[in-house]
Amino acid sequence: MKIDHLSAKEIDKLIFRLAQRRSEISPTVPMMLKADTTIHSQENPAMSIAPNHESNGIHLVLSCGGLGWIDFGISYTNSIALRDWLINRYGLEGKSIFSKS
Repeated sequence: MKIDHLSAKEIDKLIFRLAQRRSEISPTVPMMLKADTTIHSQENPAMSIAPNHESNGIHLVLSCGGLGWIDFGISYTNSIALRDWLINRYGLEGKSIFSKS
């Protein structure tokens, strides 16, 4: 399939349609990351965090140069686990995770 002629908007639509289709077929994407899994990595992506009122968790929205913006709805339980991991990993007990000190 030749895609060189497609615009950014057309490619975005194609990626979205392909992702939708991929979610419908087997084998499914595993829920646990395996050691030999090939993954796309984006260092220090732009991000946005907002409340997810449906799950009492958060929307963690990350920018990927090739895929665009991806919204991850993180449950309350996983939000707390992420918070605790960040605090423990970086010794931030009693500090804002956004401060430079």
